[in-house]
Amino acid sequence: RPVDIPDGGLSSLKVKVAVVRGTTTGKPFGLFAVGAGEAKDIIANIKVSGLAPLSTHDWLHIMRYLELHDMLLSFSVRWNQFASALNIPEIKGSVSQLRVIEEIILTAKNAHKLATHYDKILPDKAESVFKTNPRGELNGGTSDLESVKSYLLSHLTKAELARATSNHVTLQSKLAGCSGSISEKLKEFLVLDIGNRSKEAVEISAKWVELISELRRINNLGSAIAEVKHAASRFESAVATRLAGRLLTIPVNESGEDEVLPASWRNAWMWSRIRTHIENIEARVKLVKLAEKRRGLEVNLARLYKEMVAKQAWLSTKKTATAKVLQALSGYSTAIRRIGQGTGPNAHRYRRDARIAMIEAASAVPCWIMSHAKVSESMPADIGVFLSYCRRGQSIRLMGFARYCQGQEDFGCRR
Repeated sequence: RPVDIPDGGLSSLKVKVAVVRGTTTGKPFGLFAVGAGEAKDIIANIKVSGLAPLSTHDWLHIMRYLELHDMLLSFSVRWNQFASALNIPEIKGSVSQLRVIEEIILTAKNAHKLATHYDKILPDKAESVFKTNPRGELNGGTSDLESVKSYLLSHLTKAELARATSNHVTLQSKLAGCSGSISEKLKEFLVLDIGNRSKEAVEISAKWVELISELRRINNLGSAIAEVKHAASRFESAVATRLAGRLLTIPVNESGEDEVLPASWRNAWMWSRIRTHIENIEARVKLVKLAEKRRGLEVNLARLYKEMVAKQAWLSTKKTATAKVLQALSGYSTAIRRIGQGTGPNAHRYRRDARIAMIEAASAVPCWIMSHAKVSESMPADIGVFLSYCRRGQSIRLMGFARYCQGQEDFGCRR
C-alpha cells in the first residue's frame, strides 16, 4: 500500500513518536498535546493508499515506511562516500528511489562477480578456444576486449554453420522414408532453397515458416485420422472389407460430400443386415441339401424294394416248385455248362437236353423277368391251337399275366 508523507514528516522526531503511539492506541496524540501543532499538521496530511489512517494496522504500516526510509538514508550516505572513488553512480536515500537503488546495487554486484570470478578463470578457459591464448587482450582495455569478442563471434558462427549442416542432413534423412505433398515440398525446399545465394534470407525464412505451419496442421489431424482408421477397422471386423478400404483411400470432396458414406448409408447398412439375417434364418441351402439327400434315399429305397421283390419272388417260386421242376432246372444248368462254346461233337445233343429241361422247368420261371418275345418262346407247343384263335398281343398278355400271378401268389396278386 503506498504511503504519502510530507517531506518534513520523514525527519521530524515528534511525528515518529506520534506514529509509534498510533500503533498501540490507534490515535497519534493524547487528550492534551502541548507543542505538537506542527506535528499535528503533518499527521493530518499522512495518507495510506490515498486514505487517512484509521486503525493500528495503518499506523504500523506507516511506521515500517519510516523505518525503511531511515535505512535507505543511512545506506545512501555510506554508498556515496565511496562512489566517486570507485567511479560508480551515487544514490538518493528515499523510498521513491528504491527501484533505482536496487538496479544500481545489482549492477555493482555483477561487476564485482565478473572481476573477482570470471576475470580470474577467463585466461585458462581461453586456452580451450584459441590456438594462442590472448592473455594481453583479455587483461587490456575496451578495444582489446572488442577484438576478442569478434574472434569469439566468428568461432560461434562457424559452430552454428556446422550445427546447421548437421541439422540439414538429419532432416533429409528423416524425410527419406516419407511421402505425401508436404513431404515432397520439404525435400524440394532442402535441396533447392537452402544455401541458394540467389534467394533472400527473408524469403527462405518465410517459406520455411509456411511449410512448418502446414506440417503442424497435418500433424494436428492425427487424432482425426486415428478415428477414421478405428472406424475402418470396425467396418472390416463387421465383414465390410471393401467399405473399409474405400474409407481409407477415397477423400471427401471439396464441397463436403462424402462418396463413401453418404447420408443414407445407415439405412443401407440396416437393410443389408436384415437381408443377411433373413438369409441365415431361412435355411434355404439346408433345405436344398436335404431334398437332394431325400431323392438319393428314395432311389436307394426303390432299388432295395426291387431287389427284395425279386428275391421274394424267387423264394416263392422255389417253395411252390415240385421235385420234377427242380430236377429239370438242375438238368438245364448241367446241359448249359456242358455246351460250353457250342463247338464240341456233343453240343447238339446238349442243346436238345437243355431245351427239354427248359420246357419242363418253364412253370418255375416268372414271366416278369422275361420280355414278351421270351414269354412267347417259352410257351409249350400244345397251346398253339389256342393261339390260333386269339390275337397274338392278347395271348401274350394273358399268358404273361398268368405267369406273373403264378410267381406272385404269396404277395396277394392272384386274382
